[in-house]
Amino acid sequence: MTANVKSEFANEARRIEEDALHSSKGHHEAARLWTNFHYSMGVPTVLMAAVAGAAALTQFDYSGIIAGILAILVTGMTAVTTFIDPCAKASSHQVAATKYSALRNSVRLFHRVELFTDEAESSLLKRLKEFSQRRDELNHDSPQIPRWAYLRARKGIEAGEADHEVDSHDSK
Repeated sequence: MTANVKSEFANEARRIEEDALHSSKGHHEAARLWTNFHYSMGVPTVLMAAVAGAAALTQFDYSGIIAGILAILVTGMTAVTTFIDPCAKASSHQVAATKYSALRNSVRLFHRVELFTDEAESSLLKRLKEFSQRRDELNHDSPQIPRWAYLRARKGIEAGEADHEVDSHDSK
């Protein structure tokens, strides 16, 4: 295989790796938000339901008002949580993030190791096309990354959150 072809294969593999990194980090950020939202709505809802139940059973004058207000809040929060379904959103983003991470790892191995073997050019091209197809399928099947999650992910990547220590030794 010529050096130029190997270089183009490596460049395309790096593009796929970079796309997978940004997508993985973006989905992790979105999953974190939806998990936090799930808990921030769910825990107070449970606590207010318990207080409302206890208030309804007490004997002081305002127990009915307290119980009524808490019941309305619990109903509203439960409706919002049910409608938005943050747990399912968090799960779908987490699954997508994991799949993008797996693709990134495979592509990194390809352009850092496999390209330097004696494997035939046609075989390497086939693998590169498979990586590209996997990325396209993930892009199609994954939930959309919210803009704020993408920006937060990009900021983390630029800050070195996704770097491996061994890679910092490569540049020295």
